[in-house]
Parts: sequence; C-alpha cells; structure tokens
Amino acid sequence: MGVNRPGGTITACSNAARVAGKASSSIGGICGYNDGAKIRDCYNAAKVSGSPLGGGLVGVNGKGATLSGCYNVGTIEDGSAVAGQNADGAVITNCYYLAETAPTGIGTGSGSAALCSSDEMSSQQMVADLNAGRDTSPWEESSGSYTYPLLQAPPAPAFLTEGAEPSYPDRYALCF
Repeated sequence: MGVNRPGGTITACSNAARVAGKASSSIGGICGYNDGAKIRDCYNAAKVSGSPLGGGLVGVNGKGATLSGCYNVGTIEDGSAVAGQNADGAVITNCYYLAETAPTGIGTGSGSAALCSSDEMSSQQMVADLNAGRDTSPWEESSGSYTYPLLQAPPAPAFLTEGAEPSYPDRYALCF
C-alpha cells in the first residue's frame, strides 16, 4: 500500500514480495507512508530497497500515526528494519526486527523497535510478546518451514438462518 490516510487502519497483513523504490520515496514492506493512521499486527518477510526512507514495515510513520505489534524479517537495503522515519507525534511500540536485516530499527525519530536473534524471533516468547495486552491473540507459532510467528487465519463465515444478521470480528475484511 502506498499511503494509509488519517482514520485508516491496516491490520493482520503480511508481505512476502520485494519492494523497490527511488531514493527520495517513502517505501515500506507494509506501507510507504502511514499518515496519522494505524498499522497493527503485520509483518514483512521480503526485501525492501532503494530509499533511505525505506522501512521493513513503513517508510514514514507520520505525525499522529501508530505502528504496533509488528515485526520485520526481510532484508532492508538503504533504509531501516522497522521504519525509515518516525515523525514527532508518531508512535512505534511492540515492534521487532531480525538482527541481520538492517543496521538500525528506526532511521530517524524515536520509538520502540527491538532487535532479535533468529532464535528469539522464532520463540514462544515472541508470540507471547506480540499478543501481550490483548483480549484476542492474533499471533501463533509457525509449524512449517517458515519459523517466525504467523497471524491466525480469520474464522470462516458462519451460515445464517433467514433473517439473522451476520456478526464478524471487526479486524477482518470479508469480501464476497
């Protein structure tokens, strides 16, 4: 996604496709520019390259924006593992990155981006950390060749009886 506009929310998203941009562009594995919006429970597992404003998760986390409960394990060239820039008034919390991915977690600005080894990133503790302080637990351990935490699959839609109203969790978008 290019820009996550004010009031927007990106939740339970992942990227495994290479992202490349020009030297002056805001590029990220999940979003290029998070403009006063929210990104939560996402991860990037792909290469991001081409700009110092590049980040494994977001290029620029703009004023009033939040980035939380996310991680990066993709290689970042020219940018930073979590965000290329975290603007004044923007918040990054509970975010993690694999040690080999980039020299820094956040390029400019402050925030919380924890450097982790591959063993730490693959641990039950990482899943617990990503799920900390929640009523629901969107993260689970991987059981396949990808060893890092995965997002749980959304529940299947229930069949409704005639006249009944559907009820879906607000964090999943269902398309028919």
